[in-house]
Amino acid sequence: MTPEEQRRLESLEERVAHLESVLQARMPEAPRSAPPSAAAPAAAHSSHILETALGLTWISRIGVITVVLALAFFFEYAFENHWISELGRVGLGLACGAAALFFGERLWRAGQLTYAQALTAAGVSFLYLSFWAAFALYQMLEQPAAFGLMFLTAGLAGVLALRYDGAAIASMALLSGYATPFLLGRISEPGPILGYLLVIAVAGLAFSDRRAWSGTAFTAFAGLWAAYGVWRAQLAAPPPFGLTLLFLTASLALFLAWPLWRVRRRRQILRVPDLLILAVNPGFYFAACYSLLERGYESYAGLLAVILAFVEAGAAQLLGNHDRRGNTLAVAMAWVLFVLAAPLQFAGYRVTIAWALEGAAIAWIGVRAEERRALYGSAAVFALVLLHLAFSETVMYATPASYTELINARFLTFFVSAAALCGTAWWIRRGTAAGSAYVASQIVLLWGLCLEILGWAARTAAPQDVASVASTALSVMIAVYAVLLVAAGVLWRHAPTRLLGMVFIGLVVAKLYLYDVWLLGQFYRMAAFAILGLLLLVMSYLYSRFRGSLEHWWRT
Repeated sequence: MTPEEQRRLESLEERVAHLESVLQARMPEAPRSAPPSAAAPAAAHSSHILETALGLTWISRIGVITVVLALAFFFEYAFENHWISELGRVGLGLACGAAALFFGERLWRAGQLTYAQALTAAGVSFLYLSFWAAFALYQMLEQPAAFGLMFLTAGLAGVLALRYDGAAIASMALLSGYATPFLLGRISEPGPILGYLLVIAVAGLAFSDRRAWSGTAFTAFAGLWAAYGVWRAQLAAPPPFGLTLLFLTASLALFLAWPLWRVRRRRQILRVPDLLILAVNPGFYFAACYSLLERGYESYAGLLAVILAFVEAGAAQLLGNHDRRGNTLAVAMAWVLFVLAAPLQFAGYRVTIAWALEGAAIAWIGVRAEERRALYGSAAVFALVLLHLAFSETVMYATPASYTELINARFLTFFVSAAALCGTAWWIRRGTAAGSAYVASQIVLLWGLCLEILGWAARTAAPQDVASVASTALSVMIAVYAVLLVAAGVLWRHAPTRLLGMVFIGLVVAKLYLYDVWLLGQFYRMAAFAILGLLLLVMSYLYSRFRGSLEHWWRT
């Protein structure tokens, strides 16, 4: 090898070495193996969390309840055996409460937060029950003093809940606050007690908002309605209408504002307790108001349901896209209340008419708002309409002599229902939903006409000929209806209408050859075949006359 070749070879080796160093610098670093502790299975981690929750949180809470009950049983046993006096029982309870609060504070400062919360809850319970026993069992305190001490104890529990970040203590404080006036005796004045319950509810929501405790908010909601139920049960006379309605409306507004506040102001997603409040709040309000309206105001129940439906719709609009689950839930409650208004405000066939109009209105709103979920609500309402038509309007007249054909409430109901379905199909225009609504409208109208035919036959035919007249008239009427549908489909260039007419005429032909030919009398069989044959020829002529146009329409 010449010196020149040697220099070229060394130069090439240097270039290759440089390229290799550059490539190694650009290559991603191989992932390092995780330490054994970090590679633990997820199941082991979840098992650790479950064990901690059971062993620390729930067992401590159950232990607190058990200790409180054990101390109560000990007090009872000691008192029955004359170990301690009444004053000694109350003093011992207060001492136990103070000791539990003291050690709870010490443990909290030591970092044992969950155990400190459990001891604090036990201490508050000892104090609260001791003050109650001093009034209710031993008459050592007057009612105002006992109320003040018990109320202050509940307030202390709320303050400690914030200090220790204990949602369970906050819920206990709320329940204690709600229960205090009822534990001290029967409530006579409605104004103070209803105002007091609202104050406790507001305080509970304030605590919940400060720490984002959805469970505590639900405790405030449930406690308010439970306390209201107890108050109503204690009343010997009906409650004052205006004051009670004002309280119920304030409660509705308070707990309706809670999820809106969480979503719009705090920018938080609604949790399960928040969604429960949103769902059951209007139901509780309506049920409570309905019991008030039964005293001479029943006619306003449907109006109340409609107003409440609009309130829920407004809440859904405010939730909007900020919380889709809350929005869907509020919309569903609005539709339920809207539909519920019909049977509350009306009776009989008027309910069906109202439902049919509601179903069409819901579909129109859904199309205008481009909200497909509204179409599902409309379909559910029309399902109720069909059920009511089948089980109520179809049998609303006891005898055919009790009404005249076409000019009666039953046919009006069928006609309005068919028109509402047809309008719904017109607004939707395309898709399966539009087709289903249109077909249902034709079936409902034909259904009503068949009932009128049956009534006419029962009124006009001789008793021995009623079945033959009714069967022949049904075949003729359905065939005429089918021919009219085909003609309308040709005129409007609407293929579904023509196809529906063909289906109806097929049903008539099947009925004619499977039923009429065997069971009708000779005269009625001849008439049925003759009339149906002529109608079939008319329909065939329509297709022959407009064949070119029909084929062109299908191609375009």
